[in-house]
Amino acid sequence: QSVPFSYFSSALEFFCSGLRLSPISSFDDFEVPALRSFCLISLTIPFSKVFCPASSPRLCALALSSSLPRAGDWLTTIPSPNLDLHFLWPEFITCVRRWLGVPIFAPDQDYPYCLRPSDSFGDHGVSCGGNSDRFSRHNTLKDIIFTTAQSAALSPRKEVPSLVPGSSARPADIFIPSWSLGRPVAFDVTVVSPLQQQTLSQAASERGYALVVAEERKNVVHLDKCCRIGVIFQPLAVAALGGCSHAAVSVLRTISGYQASRWGLD
Repeated sequence: QSVPFSYFSSALEFFCSGLRLSPISSFDDFEVPALRSFCLISLTIPFSKVFCPASSPRLCALALSSSLPRAGDWLTTIPSPNLDLHFLWPEFITCVRRWLGVPIFAPDQDYPYCLRPSDSFGDHGVSCGGNSDRFSRHNTLKDIIFTTAQSAALSPRKEVPSLVPGSSARPADIFIPSWSLGRPVAFDVTVVSPLQQQTLSQAASERGYALVVAEERKNVVHLDKCCRIGVIFQPLAVAALGGCSHAAVSVLRTISGYQASRWGLD
């Protein structure tokens, strides 16, 4: 209501013309029901019409990755310092700038941990192995899932050694002895950035492409070995921008359901 209506109507006209939709001739009767209808229609517009071929691959990949399942949950979560669900103000500003595709750093700087050329959007810093951020993200997610599984009385074990006989591999960041049909499961958490150069071109046209690549990479290494010993192997792929693979969403929802049932929560 604080936005002048003329701005709103101009934005709609621009939106329609850019997408080659029929223009709205009159805004006199444009009330809430009509607005809701317009919003529903806008959700059906193909992605290819919103971003023209001239758009940068990074912008397209950013938009698609930001629309992954659960990607925007951090924007709607009620801050709670007691539950460690909160940002410091500088952290929040940085995350929002990255979410919107706004430059974070000055251009033409070397990244201090690997001395390679960095970028103003922070893409290199997210994927760089020269610092501990990648491992910190992975371990934080692993610990949260493990703690939730403990609260759900699923008897989880973390980083089980010697799970596969004759192999030093550790396919289970989290091992649960009884999962689907009573079979044990090995969950392998993996975090991937869709904006890294290896996946950028495909991620710009296929939503969730980087997550699929991350899951396939894990399956190539561990799936057959786990199947031979009767253990379900399930990668839990999470994008650095916050989205999860469909398999990860399903697993997390199931664990949360067990937790809610145990404690009598909805």
